[in-house]
Amino acid sequence: MQPTRAGLAKCHGVAFVLRADAPLPDLRPLRDAVRGMWRGRLPDDASRTLFLAAFTRPLPIDPDAWPTVLPLRLAGAATLSSFAGQDPLSPDRAAATPAGEVRSCDLWWAGRLHRMALAALEPVPLASLWDMPRLDLHVPVPRSRVPLMRASAATERGETAGRLTPVSRAAVSIEREGADLLRDMAEQLRADEQRLRLASIARQALRGLVGLIPAIPAGGGGGSDGSGGGGVPQAPRVPGFLANIAGWLRWHTPLGRGLRSQYDRRLGLVEKMISAGDLDAALRLALKLGSGNPGRKPLSRYPNALPQMRARLDFDLADEGFSAPILNGAGFYALRGRYLQLAEQLERDGDFRRAAYIHSQLLSDHQRAVLVLEKGGLFSEAAKLALDSRQAPALAIRVLFRAGDLDAALGLAKRTACFDALAEDSRVKEPAFHAFVIKAWTDALIATGQPLRALQVTDHLTAAAPVDDALLETRRRWLAAALVVSKAEAFAGELAVRAILTARWDGTDLSPAEVAAFPYMPVRSAVPHGAALYWVQAALRGDTEQPEEAVIELLTVLSRLASAASPEQADFWKGPAQPFVEAFVRAAIATASSRLSTRDLQALRSILGDAGLAVLETDIGKLAKLHVAPPPPDREWLVPPAISARPPVRCACVLANGNLLVWRESRLLQLLDPYGATLWQQNASDVTALVAVGSSGHVILVQAQRDGTSLLTRLATHNGTFHTIGKVALAAYHDVTSETQWLVQIGGEIGALDLAKLCAPSPQIEFLWSCSLTDRLRAIAFSHHADGPSWVTVDTSRERGGVLEIWTLHPNGKLSTSICFSPDAAEPRAPSDWLWDHRKNVHRMKTKHGGVTAWLTIQPWSEDQEERARMAAAERMRSEIGRFDTVQAGDFGRRHVTAIVDENGDAVIYVAQSADEVRPLMLRNAQGLFCLARGVETRNGEVSTVLLADEHGRIFAVGSQRVSIF
Repeated sequence: MQPTRAGLAKCHGVAFVLRADAPLPDLRPLRDAVRGMWRGRLPDDASRTLFLAAFTRPLPIDPDAWPTVLPLRLAGAATLSSFAGQDPLSPDRAAATPAGEVRSCDLWWAGRLHRMALAALEPVPLASLWDMPRLDLHVPVPRSRVPLMRASAATERGETAGRLTPVSRAAVSIEREGADLLRDMAEQLRADEQRLRLASIARQALRGLVGLIPAIPAGGGGGSDGSGGGGVPQAPRVPGFLANIAGWLRWHTPLGRGLRSQYDRRLGLVEKMISAGDLDAALRLALKLGSGNPGRKPLSRYPNALPQMRARLDFDLADEGFSAPILNGAGFYALRGRYLQLAEQLERDGDFRRAAYIHSQLLSDHQRAVLVLEKGGLFSEAAKLALDSRQAPALAIRVLFRAGDLDAALGLAKRTACFDALAEDSRVKEPAFHAFVIKAWTDALIATGQPLRALQVTDHLTAAAPVDDALLETRRRWLAAALVVSKAEAFAGELAVRAILTARWDGTDLSPAEVAAFPYMPVRSAVPHGAALYWVQAALRGDTEQPEEAVIELLTVLSRLASAASPEQADFWKGPAQPFVEAFVRAAIATASSRLSTRDLQALRSILGDAGLAVLETDIGKLAKLHVAPPPPDREWLVPPAISARPPVRCACVLANGNLLVWRESRLLQLLDPYGATLWQQNASDVTALVAVGSSGHVILVQAQRDGTSLLTRLATHNGTFHTIGKVALAAYHDVTSETQWLVQIGGEIGALDLAKLCAPSPQIEFLWSCSLTDRLRAIAFSHHADGPSWVTVDTSRERGGVLEIWTLHPNGKLSTSICFSPDAAEPRAPSDWLWDHRKNVHRMKTKHGGVTAWLTIQPWSEDQEERARMAAAERMRSEIGRFDTVQAGDFGRRHVTAIVDENGDAVIYVAQSADEVRPLMLRNAQGLFCLARGVETRNGEVSTVLLADEHGRIFAVGSQRVSIF
């Protein structure tokens, strides 16, 4: 008796239970339809070998050809099951789930049900279904045996530089002196050697003398203006120490009586000129009260002479470091009040330039000066002053736009990557400027293959009537492009919801016929909207992998996007809204009731209210009163032992739609769906990094070359096509990108590459901004923060080996440097994996050793801190040479991974959302596991995925509540 046989019925796969030493069955007659094959041992019976094969389409199996065959068919989501105990499938349901999604098998054997994950079995190569080809190799006899290798190798090394792809640098086209926001950064960094050899030696030689007198700030407070271990402190133009001493003596002795009286007469003369209306002469003679903080009294300076009269009234910031002469508290604030009164009067009279001059040159309030110039329509001067005084880029870009210099405004916006801040700032105030920002932002997103993000950026423009028809048509094109590149195996829930809400339900996109049968309505619409509707129905029926998570994702997106007031969704709310919403709510209760929170139930009620389903809304409200919060998910997982071996994974990245791209040591590049099924695979050699491009489906492949350079290639994962970018001397890179930039170090230059240029049909490698590093500094980590990109460098020189520094390029163009060192330098520590996060403009780094958390000391650069960091690094390098620390950046909401050995000697890996998370997810028995990639947080607030791997070729996908093993 064979209970799992089904005669000549079509099946989606077959199974064979064989003796341990028996050969595998010959499936060559079916080889064109075989999708995959696996072998392994039956649980509880080591004497039996299980062999499974999955087909690409349902096939009839001849029992005479394979007498011991056990036919299998799809039953539920991605599961092959025995025929025993199953009802016959309808033709539509039989072909509903392609065999490529198979993840597990339910096999009835010996009166028992055996459940097995295919990932736990050993894959059998499909190549075994074909005979090996025969190759006849004819090798010609060489005519010469002269060794040419040395000469060719030397020639290759000599021509390497000539074969590198040119790297360009973007510029902001502003016709003025010093137009580049980063004009002094390269000079600061190139002069690093001089600072270390001269300033440090002088500091050490005069240490005893300096200890007897008050310290004099150098470099603007130790790093705030570009000082640091790799740069030159730029001291502001202030009187030196000896000049201050001489001025103090003169000011506080009878010798200074004449100078003080001259100042009093100057103040009186300026007041008389103002009263007489001679404003230009008064402003040329006026005393400057400037400071870096408007409204605050500057540090005391002791002048030796009366300031000279200004030759002209312009916005010159060359002497920005000089502050006011000595004035007592009452005198200072009285004069400041007089200046403000005069500036406000000039502004009321329409003399905006002179009013701005007072704010800028006499009070050092450059931001207010720019606003006054903008108010007066002096946009060109406002733009120049905004850039010269290094105001926030949003202000500079706005006045450039109003000045008509659109190229400069766009170039500065791309360089500073502040589209989100610009859009938020201009959303209500400047409609024309807001339209310019949104257009530039979405153009950059579409150029890099991120149409879903472009839709998110423009959602607010379609929230209420009136809506421009051209915008609606453009958004339809973006949605269609996003749907086309989506795969049914990893369909993004947000895309599916958008397709249903914004579809034209007149047959153009979707047909309203039989909508009452939702979620069992037949899908007769063409792709791409038909594929979205099919996926949503499958999710609500529970026919997808992990249906609970799919339903929760749909609820999150629907509660955020659904709006009956949106003109873009008018067809949906007039037509299929009620049957769709009712079916969705019932499916959510039935499928994911154990996962619903109080907030989720409130979201369901809100959607029901918009759809006009008052009765069901009331029922959900009653259910909410009886709702019990779901139990917290398991936070501790035990890693099972490996039962098979595959080539280990060396590189990986997580795409925005959840797909995974991995590269194995066997040179196999694979695209996997979120559940581990292979979507496609191809051979690629010498891959050293896989970098996902924003929220697109593009990935940058970095391949090592024999001459030490790197080949950059763009992979479009939706169609598996490769596009060569070029070859560069890539020294370091960020493992993720922002929407528009990729932080890299190429040779001795560090900066941000323009993603739009990299993804263009004719790609170019162009720095949006860059600066030079000295030969001994090497970047080891990058990070994107709200206050600018940051990177960590390690010094590889002999005298500073191991010194860590953090550099931050602020949006206004200022480069700041902080130095890092262990708080206890007496005890050398092992190389650490530091967790780097950034909160409220403060850098923090921590690590764990033996269960004890250690924090790295991070201070603005100063010569004292430099000496401490050197001593700590030297002490450490005496014990351990040849390895530096590694750093995990926490930008884009990425989770931290920490590997420790607990008190019992067990290897444990913690995956935490932040450095301060109290109960991180824990993996025990984690010997040999290492971190492959850390995904970014999605716009829906979903926790990012972390990929771990081991030497057995297994991949561990760590989500918010579960760990999946592929």
